[in-house]
Amino acid sequence: MPIDLSSLNDKQKEAVLHDEGPLLVVAGAGSGKTRTVAFRIVRLIAEKKAKPYEILAVTFTNKAAKELKERITDLLYTTGNLNPNDGEVQACTFHRFCVQLLRRYADLSGKFNRFFQIYDRDDGEKIIKAILKEKNWEKDGWTPGRYLSAFSDVKNEVSDPETLSVRFPKNEEIFEVFTEYQKRLRKANVLDLDDLLSESYRLLASHEQVRGYFQRLYKFIHVDEYQDTNRVQFLLLKLLVGNQRNVYAVGDTDQAIYGWRGADIRNILEFEKDFHPAHTILLEQNYRSTPGILRIANEVIEHNRQRKPKNLWTKLGEGERIRLLHSVDGRAEAEAALEWLIMPPNGGSAAILYRTNAQSREMEEACVKRGIRYTVVGALRFYERREVKDALAYFRLLSQAETPVEPNNLTQLAAVTTNAPDDLAFERAIGMPPRKVGKTSLDKLKEFANTHNITLYECSQYDELKQEFGGRWPKGLDTFITEINKRQTMIKDGIPAEKVIRQWIEQCGFIEHLKKEEDGDDRVGNVEELLNSFDRFRSEFPESGITAFLENVALVSDIDIADPKENVLALLTMHSAKGLEFDQVVVAGMEEGLFPLINEDSDAHDMEEERRLCYVAITRARKRLALSHAAFRARYGRTEPTSPSRFFNEIPISELEGDSFSIRKVAPPNTISRSVFVKHSASLPKLEKVPEIANPKSSTNGYQSGQRVNHPSFGVGKVINCVPSEGGYKVVVDFKTVGAKTILTKYVALTPVE
Repeated sequence: MPIDLSSLNDKQKEAVLHDEGPLLVVAGAGSGKTRTVAFRIVRLIAEKKAKPYEILAVTFTNKAAKELKERITDLLYTTGNLNPNDGEVQACTFHRFCVQLLRRYADLSGKFNRFFQIYDRDDGEKIIKAILKEKNWEKDGWTPGRYLSAFSDVKNEVSDPETLSVRFPKNEEIFEVFTEYQKRLRKANVLDLDDLLSESYRLLASHEQVRGYFQRLYKFIHVDEYQDTNRVQFLLLKLLVGNQRNVYAVGDTDQAIYGWRGADIRNILEFEKDFHPAHTILLEQNYRSTPGILRIANEVIEHNRQRKPKNLWTKLGEGERIRLLHSVDGRAEAEAALEWLIMPPNGGSAAILYRTNAQSREMEEACVKRGIRYTVVGALRFYERREVKDALAYFRLLSQAETPVEPNNLTQLAAVTTNAPDDLAFERAIGMPPRKVGKTSLDKLKEFANTHNITLYECSQYDELKQEFGGRWPKGLDTFITEINKRQTMIKDGIPAEKVIRQWIEQCGFIEHLKKEEDGDDRVGNVEELLNSFDRFRSEFPESGITAFLENVALVSDIDIADPKENVLALLTMHSAKGLEFDQVVVAGMEEGLFPLINEDSDAHDMEEERRLCYVAITRARKRLALSHAAFRARYGRTEPTSPSRFFNEIPISELEGDSFSIRKVAPPNTISRSVFVKHSASLPKLEKVPEIANPKSSTNGYQSGQRVNHPSFGVGKVINCVPSEGGYKVVVDFKTVGAKTILTKYVALTPVE
């Protein structure tokens, strides 16, 4: 049955009716891109252009993939084109597609088998930390996080790992660290998230039959959020598309905010060149925001050069003017934001967006003071919590039961790739709850395992190792191995995995040990939620097991868990807000050095990404928007005056209403009165122009603004400011991992890096 396109606008129809050849859909914020993609896919099916299973749709989050699949299914049903015998559209993330590819063709890799586990960043850093300690390769300025970032860049660029030595000539061991890191992953039959992409590319590039199979299978390929693709994802796409060239890319240059994660905006800017000849369609009609919100978004983003020009517009009513909030300091800013917002549910959904996580503290304190219900979105991922990772170690220990290992001596064991429990899982589980296996015993176990290139679980069962211990073999280790083997046998005998794991965790003392902690009830609740989620997973996918569940956990992204409730005020960073929308939004901290978060070492690319982030923040608002600035900010270890963000200069003053202000260079706000601020409710003066770079180099002999330094916990960051302090300096550093932090060098050393 034909699909009815009457509900689409003209540009959406044009995109839906596109048949063959490369197409780039430049979809502005709130322009209905998911709806457009769903209609296009259903039209192809309805007109017999392709079977559902011959269509691939790649997204960047599981949440987006689920939404797209639901829309496709609903459309197929309502148009009478839903036929279970035709299979279904493959809608998934890049990483999930790669997992499926590698599980199917793992034997061709020669490096791992199809039961591989997936390590997250925290797991990878622990492996590197162990390597550095064991090999005595610890080097100033090089944290495990910095190593992992360097390895990630090499993998995502599909570069030769030996180039690491060229990139970092002062680190003589970096290539050896990489080699040992990969060796330990392979020993445990593990891939990290970057391996999923790079190994998939290598497999397709080197095996023509596999590549040809997928090129024939997928007649049409769709890629969402194309502006967020990196180098290896682009290369994967080229291999999958092949000579058919039926690639349908959807994205927006103005929402490319993940360059720091490796996303390459050149992929979308050069689409017409990479897939020449290609057609481009602009989706500019917005269905989310009021005209005033869109006007200031358009004005701001037009100052960028790296973009596909477009102009968002809407048929919605004019709505409120944009509110300008000026406050004395951060605490007053939080109060002003809460005063302006109409709290949910009366005013609809609401959010306060900020550039760095550190800004949430004053917002939270103000909410508590006023008794306002709130949630901090993305502050700590559920699966990153210590007790949850400890419990997941038990899952990983039992995943071996899904693929029996038969070798019975060291020679055979070292010669095959197994699915034996990985070392990190072994260490976490044996230590929670403590099983009286001391550090000395564990170190000896590790040494033996590394010598024979086997896992801790495997080597602990061999008499050769016990002989080395003499009569001091830890009984707790035997008990632990017995526990693992007993539970594995139960699963092999057909007892449901969810029942076995729950019973083990409840009986081994795990829960009782957690209850003794200060926040034990909350931690126990998190473990219970994990067990319940596995129960639900098994109910929904009864044929899937522990490995599939662990895969699902590993591929959950930040945005997948960002689910702010309608009845609660959401506090979140601008990056976390990507893909979300709210009836009311306050964009906080619009000051030079904070937003945009730049320094004199920042280049034009950094500035343009900050401006794109401003565009994203503004376009999260549906009906009401406020832009907030504090005249003084507690930063660098002291309260200092600020300069308003340059983004204010790019917004027509006629679009704003609220309090105008003048900043006097006087004492900090705790010693001045609010009379410093001259308020006007009707008209606003033009804001003073902001200098191009507001942070000059520090005049001290300490660290200079823009200098790259390494912190032992936070990794590498850029210095924003430095002032003398007793016994050293107070240095504000912008870290990629945790945002801006104030460091007292009296207590923590910051090491300059090249």
